[in-house]
Amino acid sequence: MSGTIRRKAPSTGESRPGPTELYLIASEDLGKSWSRPRLLKPPLESPAWEASHAPLELAHGRLALPIATWRGWDGRLPPGQQAVVFFSEDGGKTWPTYSPSFDGRSSGLIHWEQCVIEWGSGLLAVAWEYDPKEKMTRPSVFSIGEGFPAVFAPAEATGFLAETCEILALGSERLLAVYRRVDQPGLWATIVRIRGNTWTNESSAPLWQGAISRNAWRGQRRRRTLGA
Repeated sequence: MSGTIRRKAPSTGESRPGPTELYLIASEDLGKSWSRPRLLKPPLESPAWEASHAPLELAHGRLALPIATWRGWDGRLPPGQQAVVFFSEDGGKTWPTYSPSFDGRSSGLIHWEQCVIEWGSGLLAVAWEYDPKEKMTRPSVFSIGEGFPAVFAPAEATGFLAETCEILALGSERLLAVYRRVDQPGLWATIVRIRGNTWTNESSAPLWQGAISRNAWRGQRRRRTLGA
């Protein structure tokens, strides 16, 4: 998936940043060749979008696309801050349905770089949660969605403080989470057990220990300021 941001200024015709257009590019030969970009018409209007994942093909043939609303260059965001999942039932030609997975419209919290996998008879979503008012990363959150369109439960904390998180199912109750940790340097992996809507971190280990995230320093300074 890709996108373009463009707009013609009414007075001068000059090209300036404007509403995002989303496009899908597909390959049917394991990436040897690719189709021409096809415009994706979203089921929800937003000036711009934040996405870090390709569409996910579900077992019953639908496609699911995790994505989030984002502000335009003028600061407006009519649909509010929310992470959602688009659905297509015709191979990506149309995307008429969506489900909110993490709703930040009331709290003002931002949910970035959402990852979604199939989980049981529904979906499991994980996201980086950021508080723009306090300018700090909060513990990553997850939500389980049931039915179609998926109805997601209220977000719950995963127990780790992270930015981008990728998850992989390891059977019916366990999964592998790999993420850029914020409170300690590097890329970390955690084995997780989920029973019902309870997330339990069983074991964690660093995969790569690089520099600490810039958001960690901001968050540490902020917590000290707040007396935490």
